[in-house]
Amino acid sequence: PPSTPGHYQLDVTQIPRVGGKGVSALQLEIRHPDSGENVTGFFETHERLLHLFIVRRDLSYFAHVHPQKAAGRFEVPVDLDPGAYVLIADFVPAAGAPQVVQRAIVTRGDAASPFLSPGLKPDAADKIVDGLRISLAADARVGRESVLRFTVRDAATGTPVSDLEAYLGAAGH
Repeated sequence: PPSTPGHYQLDVTQIPRVGGKGVSALQLEIRHPDSGENVTGFFETHERLLHLFIVRRDLSYFAHVHPQKAAGRFEVPVDLDPGAYVLIADFVPAAGAPQVVQRAIVTRGDAASPFLSPGLKPDAADKIVDGLRISLAADARVGRESVLRFTVRDAATGTPVSDLEAYLGAAGH
C-alpha cells in the first residue's frame, strides 16, 4: 500500500524509580495518524528500529538510546531524575514515511514549573569522554545555519585521533 503521510503519535508510559521520584524506564507506543492504532511494523534506520533522544529541558542530561521492541511496544531502561524532558523519536513505520516525533514529559517528583525558562548558559569547553578530548569550533547563532567542527584527540597525549569508525551506519552518530 502507499505510504501514509501524516504525523504519527508517540505515547509514553513512565516507569517510576523505586521510591517514586524520577523514572527507571520508558515504554513507548507509536500510533497511526489516521486510525490511532498501535503501529507494530518498522524498518531499520541506521541499523535500529527506533532511535530515542532524551534531552532535559535545562540541557543537563542528554541520551541517545535504542529502545527494544517487546509485546507491541518499545521499552528502554533509563535513569531520569525529576524534571522536564523532551523525547525525540526517529523511526520509519512500515507503511509510512520517515518520522521524527517529539514529546515533552515531566517526571514524578519535579517541583519546578515546566513553563519557566531554565536560564541556559553556553558551554563550549572541551569535554573528555572515555580517554578522548572532544573540542568544538563553531560560530553558531540563533536563526542562522552554522558549521560545527569537532576535533578528537587523545586526552592524555593530545595526539589527534585518526581511526574513527562509522557507528550505526553514520560517521558522526
